Amino acid sequence: MLHDQVRQIFVIACAEDTSLLEQVLNREGMQVEILRQPPVSSSIQSSRSYLCLTNHVRAWQKIVEKDQPGLVIEADFVPVNGFGALPVPCDLTAKTTGLAWLYTCASQIYSVSEQGYAEGFSVSTVAYLVTPDAARVLLSYAEEVRSEY
Repeated sequence: MLHDQVRQIFVIACAEDTSLLEQVLNREGMQVEILRQPPVSSSIQSSRSYLCLTNHVRAWQKIVEKDQPGLVIEADFVPVNGFGALPVPCDLTAKTTGLAWLYTCASQIYSVSEQGYAEGFSVSTVAYLVTPDAARVLLSYAEEVRSEY
């Protein structure tokens, strides 16, 4: 079950009220940490997309620090009843596992694993699982974006 295998849930938020989402996830037996964008000086002209990325970066850093998979969800995510009791969509201990989407849009399935898991690509950051190894790769990508742009 999801609540047995994923100890870290990070909710990415800006100014949204996340209290109801937090209550629902806590009732499902899950521990939640809200990551809000830090206040930005008026002299900094960063896009909302970049500021959102900085929150995801904070979640990835925490996943690496604790060296265990984490669930990253955005503040507008709406979990189904029994969310915590859902099966994990992949083997989080497999070396080949990086990201697993719990909510996806514009997905492309490339293959199906021997265990029956769909493997592919998505553009969604609404709800996804991240392993520590994948978080390290994502952090290096974020640093590349930060230094280049």
